Amino acid sequence: MFDDNTTPRWALLWSHGIKSLPRAHGWTFAHVWDRSTAALHPHHAYTHLANLCMMPEFFGSLSDKKGPLVGYLQYHAWNRYGWSPDMAPPAKPTDFDELEWRYLHPALDPQSAFRSIFLASRDKRAIELRRLMSVS
Repeated sequence: MFDDNTTPRWALLWSHGIKSLPRAHGWTFAHVWDRSTAALHPHHAYTHLANLCMMPEFFGSLSDKKGPLVGYLQYHAWNRYGWSPDMAPPAKPTDFDELEWRYLHPALDPQSAFRSIFLASRDKRAIELRRLMSVS
């Protein structure tokens, strides 16, 4: 469960009150920091909302590891959310201010939105996570 994007995708969508995106074809969910840069606290970084993004699928390879979008995503996470895995600000790309960012609609209470969807999910992974976390 710690080595794919299902759980992070759930974290991003469910915290916005979105149960699923059945027509998410053409979109990908990615981590802003890869596992090696999040080595200090990998479990904390894995589903941290500032470490997750949803982008058009064709940008996916550009955001992997040392791809050309990595610096933009990392600086954005720091600038917008004040977070990075090591809590140090990344370098600002020179043309960063020319970009326009889009966001999912915020949930009024993201923790409650996530919890209600998580508890209602019949997915085998969610059931196992509830058992492992002793959540009912």
